[in-house]
Amino acid sequence: MDPFDVFRYCSVTDFSESFYNLYTGFGSEEDSLNSTKKLLPEPVKKDFNKFMGFDRQGLESNVLRFMAKIITKDPIQAERRFVISYFLADDTINIHEPPTRNSGIDGGKFLERQKIKKPNQPRYPLEVSEYFSGIDFYVGGHVNINGFEFYIYDADEYAFTLMEKESYLFPVSNQRLVLEKLRQFLTNNSDSVAQFEQHDPHRKGYFGYETFYYLMKNLAGHILVDHEIITLARYYAQKSLKEHDIYSIVGVAQEHLRKHNYEHLLPLKENLIKRDRNRNGRLPAEEVRIAIRSVHVPLPDYLLNTLINRMTQEDGCIEYNDVLSALNWRELPISKPTSTSEHEQNDFASTRHTDDPNMLDKTTHERKKFNVEYAIMLQDLGLNMSHPLSTLGTSNNCDECKK
Repeated sequence: MDPFDVFRYCSVTDFSESFYNLYTGFGSEEDSLNSTKKLLPEPVKKDFNKFMGFDRQGLESNVLRFMAKIITKDPIQAERRFVISYFLADDTINIHEPPTRNSGIDGGKFLERQKIKKPNQPRYPLEVSEYFSGIDFYVGGHVNINGFEFYIYDADEYAFTLMEKESYLFPVSNQRLVLEKLRQFLTNNSDSVAQFEQHDPHRKGYFGYETFYYLMKNLAGHILVDHEIITLARYYAQKSLKEHDIYSIVGVAQEHLRKHNYEHLLPLKENLIKRDRNRNGRLPAEEVRIAIRSVHVPLPDYLLNTLINRMTQEDGCIEYNDVLSALNWRELPISKPTSTSEHEQNDFASTRHTDDPNMLDKTTHERKKFNVEYAIMLQDLGLNMSHPLSTLGTSNNCDECKK
């Protein structure tokens, strides 16, 4: 055998990839692979626009938090619950296990914040590996992280809201895409409208969230994941249960201040006036929020955020004298609302900040008790009901109907 037969012609790229031991496991995978592309190695170019767009800005954390559990046959491990945090700024993932009483497991950090490869990829690849991204995380989905199979069964309110706001990045939170998938299925199912009407014997045009959820699971669960069903339920929820009356919010805020016996509004007033350089009695909403926090007004974050959002005008500013009046429970008292329904109380609690650990103890089914206007959804789908809606108990939620 001729010893020179072992030599073959090949491209420069193939030779370079074979000559260099591309990724050894030291340093980042991107840096190692990028060093073989040019004679003089250059650092990997980061997506700076994405980082600036989704980095933490004030109270906007841009972190999606999902509740998950491990899929296993071990009954003890199956009872463990985890919080998977996905950071939009750099696609990193952090997994935390909240402590559970009488479980024998202390909880704590389960996975350090890092980018996670998708399963079934080589350890030392020739190309950049495929990593988990935002579209891989949604309620009802499964993710295999480092050999652990997780089932995502819930998300916090902030995650739902942010995913709906950035729906171009998350198809499961895009109401139009979900509605189109449902339209293609229901138009070929002649019994679909009848099944909705069977759960609404009084022809009100709406029913409870859980009724809507389980009906959709039975009807279209094979084409819609849980997150898509929740997206429709949130979109067609009765609007009166989403918006809070300003007087109710002020009443709850004053009740908090009254319990803490807080009536020292002079430091807050001086702080606001000092920030008002134009002397027009108006400040940006974020400035008002910072001023309130700087003087340690004893209001929880979720309540302060709700109050600020409701008092913010179209230009993003607030009449800060109105804020002072709203917090003055001694001279301008407003009674705490007592006739708030259970649905409204649950919906108001859902606006709490994502750092509130109590929100992670409630599943979507327990937290969301609003009504869903299925009749409007059927109209948007181009489907007609076989019977007209009743004029009593319609979804307009007027004061007379509530009585």
